[in-house]
Amino acid sequence: MPNMACWVDREGPPRRWQLEGWPGVQAWGTGRLGGVSAPPYATLNLSAAVGDLPEAVVENRRRALAPGGRRRPVFARLVHGVDAVLVDGTEDTLPAADLLFTREPSVLLAMTFADCVPLYWYSAAAGLVGLAHAGWRGTVRNLAGVAVDFLTSRGGTPNDVFMAVGPAIGPCCYQVDDPVAQMVRRLGADVEATLSPDGTGRWRLDLPGLNRLLAMRAGVPDAHISLSGLCTACHPDWFCSHRREGGRTGRQGGFICWTTV
Repeated sequence: MPNMACWVDREGPPRRWQLEGWPGVQAWGTGRLGGVSAPPYATLNLSAAVGDLPEAVVENRRRALAPGGRRRPVFARLVHGVDAVLVDGTEDTLPAADLLFTREPSVLLAMTFADCVPLYWYSAAAGLVGLAHAGWRGTVRNLAGVAVDFLTSRGGTPNDVFMAVGPAIGPCCYQVDDPVAQMVRRLGADVEATLSPDGTGRWRLDLPGLNRLLAMRAGVPDAHISLSGLCTACHPDWFCSHRREGGRTGRQGGFICWTTV
């Protein structure tokens, strides 16, 4: 049984946060440092959909994907949904999904982020690793619970599932309006602690903490969940932040694969 994973800062270029502690699994995330993009995408923007120069994105992805070696990267086409897709490496188009899994050692799962929560998944019994993009829309639709159900339907058990939460916007910086707060409350009284009034009629939401609680509700032991504790909005020198930069910014990446091909 693996130990609880931990996040280790690997100085670049490019700078990355690497997950350690899951045997047979390689997982990491990039920040904004170590690329070639000009402002406002500076510098390691990995998204081709924000207006950056295509040639800059190609070079940035080459650098960010280097730890994965010759594995085939499969980027998700993010739709803020909760459907799970099993990737086998033969896909001709990008999967339209915010939750990807694979058991293929030749596949590298990849997603881009700029405040939304990267969720990394591992189940040895199911033989699957996964990656999820959890914004508030997916979170209130219980994306974490969907992930656990997917793994348990393929041979895992909740006690066998591990989840790691990458850098994301924290409750210190993430404000939501009352309609979003009401959707969170409808998830149940046990998640009420992830909301706090900010004194302006809006609410501060702990989105990483909410995903942690939803995974625990689905049966994942708290000891199997690791949080990076890094807020993307608090660290402008390290991360792109959609909220902090008014939407005009780049995207960092999250990646996971098996260590053997």
